[in-house]
Amino acid sequence: MGIIDRLNNLFATPPPDEDTRKRASVECLFYLLMIAYEVVHRGDSRFNDDARDFDNVIQYKLENEDVGAYVVIKGDRVTAHRGIHSNPTLTLIFRDIDAAYGLLTMQDTQFDALVFGRLKYEGRLPSLFRFGYLSNYLQDEYLLPLNNKR
Repeated sequence: MGIIDRLNNLFATPPPDEDTRKRASVECLFYLLMIAYEVVHRGDSRFNDDARDFDNVIQYKLENEDVGAYVVIKGDRVTAHRGIHSNPTLTLIFRDIDAAYGLLTMQDTQFDALVFGRLKYEGRLPSLFRFGYLSNYLQDEYLLPLNNKR
């Protein structure tokens, strides 16, 4: 199929509905968040010092769905992946698309999401606390400056 045929097919279909757009956004945001850990790992020696000996697989996913992404932090390596890991150390599970979208776009806080049941976790509690601490590097250095530029 040529490029013209592909373009014609693309424009021949109706635009996706709001749920489909939000789902695609959440999938992208999950993966971009995991990629952000790779970026911080490459450029911030403080993150690397704090992540040393962490050796965990951290999974973000939607409850009862196969939408997710995960980051492997092991030794001096940090790698992001799309999809669902078969045996993560810690899984952060969002109740639904709206809960994930709210937290990932900073319209919600992790604390409120946990308290009100929009976010839950499975795995080791010490991993949750340590991962939360490491996540501060993203928020302080990368996410808040982006949010303030609006």
